[in-house]
Amino acid sequence: MAGFPFFIEMEGKKGLVAGGGKVALRKVKTLLEFGPEIVVVSPAVIPPFEELKTAFPQKLSLQYRTVRKEDLEHVDFVIAATDDMELNRKLAAFCREKRILANTADGGEEGFFFFPAVAKEGGVTLAVSTDGASPSLAAKLKEQASALLTREVGQLALQLGQVRERVKNEIRSQPVRREILKGLAEEGVRLGGPLPQAAIDQKIEEKQRIWIMDKGETKIRLGTRTSALALAQTEIISQKLKAVWPGLKTEFITKITEGDRILNKPLLEFGGKGVFVTEFEQGLLNGEIDFAVHSAKDMPMILEDGLAVVAVPRREDPRDVLITMAGTKLESKKEIVIGTSSLRRQLQVEELGKELWPGVSVTCANLRGNVNTRLGKLEEGGYDAIILAAAGLKRLGLEKESRYQYHYFSCEEFIPAGGQGILAVEGRLDDPLREVAVRIQHEETACCLRLERRILRLLDAGCHEPVGVYSWLEGKTMNVMGINRRNGKVKRVRLSANLDQMEELAFQAAKGLS
Repeated sequence: MAGFPFFIEMEGKKGLVAGGGKVALRKVKTLLEFGPEIVVVSPAVIPPFEELKTAFPQKLSLQYRTVRKEDLEHVDFVIAATDDMELNRKLAAFCREKRILANTADGGEEGFFFFPAVAKEGGVTLAVSTDGASPSLAAKLKEQASALLTREVGQLALQLGQVRERVKNEIRSQPVRREILKGLAEEGVRLGGPLPQAAIDQKIEEKQRIWIMDKGETKIRLGTRTSALALAQTEIISQKLKAVWPGLKTEFITKITEGDRILNKPLLEFGGKGVFVTEFEQGLLNGEIDFAVHSAKDMPMILEDGLAVVAVPRREDPRDVLITMAGTKLESKKEIVIGTSSLRRQLQVEELGKELWPGVSVTCANLRGNVNTRLGKLEEGGYDAIILAAAGLKRLGLEKESRYQYHYFSCEEFIPAGGQGILAVEGRLDDPLREVAVRIQHEETACCLRLERRILRLLDAGCHEPVGVYSWLEGKTMNVMGINRRNGKVKRVRLSANLDQMEELAFQAAKGLS
């Protein structure tokens, strides 16, 4: 019988070893390195077993008696290593009948598996088997092979295991992954041990670059709206891409979306957030552009099949800003008209207005258009104040204009929109160029965006509800707060949870806002 060398996870497995002699001891010592729970059953055991029991009190137990059939119930494997060959054969036969993995000392094909000669160091395990024909030869070959298994090689294997996880997370292209991991393994073997971190980073970047540039992708086409803010945001993404891929060129492909064309109606009257995105998604799917750059808060909850947010850089200031003309004193007015088309902002203005301007009537009037258009309407006197996102003002360099007064709301008193302050790079899932975008990812921001969008998705909220949701990370604790109005009632939540409980956190937040 030829034995195939499967390597299986032994942690938590339950094994029975019948016998207390040298053969049983050798096999038990080998097995304990891999984590199973072992019961040794024998009328007597040699002294080293007691020492082994002291070293592995939670994994090894000794029972001084003859093995019984009921001992074989609820075990994953059996080692029959008694001095009684007939008993060993009976145990093996019973295991075969019950389909329990069994190995018999000097039992040849009577068992289910052969016990190899094993050497382990760090993340490497060497196993040599002669299919039971000559355990002595297997032991000799293992001894010779062990000369290659140095402590440094074991450390290299552990390091490469960590790198493999990183590559799996960062690299979507299977050919690129394979080339990177193969190259690192070869270099590690040549050095005979762990690789310097700088060498690992260089190899990953080098292979990514070769893969992408070999495909002729020296220029990336970025889809963007035509407004000054959209162009400024796309330039931010362009510069970040060039910083991680020197020599890369970018081209801006501009589009006028339905949301840009229709400015005299609130978004909820003609399609919601998708009106800023649809043209770019079609451009991605037909290959006209490589990436689209969006304000994350403008993106619909469901993207077209085959598309995804492939990267988000660090979040900009997420706050909302109340802007008035310089010298304006709102508290002296009998009525204040604030320009905003956002239901979320209207809800919070209504609540805050009573505190900020006691006794003054506060109303909101529809205001759409790009940042400069909105500021122009403020200057024309159509509104006493307007509300804009701090991120847009800062990206345009308009946060310190002397002709305006700025009142920055804290995120707690005036909860931002989900994704506010975040830029999202949308791309094709099957495009190797994703490997370029992933290099500009800010993981904390990406984590917050996933949570905020998940909550909005659970609420089935778009532009039709006054929903605000904002999250931030403190160590491994994610915090989130939100506001909504449903059935005439204003609801607020503020919750925290560990990072491994994100789905439950989203569910509880959505429940509190429903």
